[in-house]
Amino acid sequence: TSKKSSKGKYISYTVRIVATSRAQLDSINQELQDDPLVAYIL
Repeated sequence: TSKKSSKGKYISYTVRIVATSRAQLDSINQELQDDPLVAYIL
């Protein structure tokens, strides 16, 4: 799902994944951290 911020500057996404290993989860997290379009990861 996605939601725009109140001023429309940002879009937040909620994504559900099923990781098959901790290594896969760490890899996904690292790719998101490396993406210049991603501001925050929770």
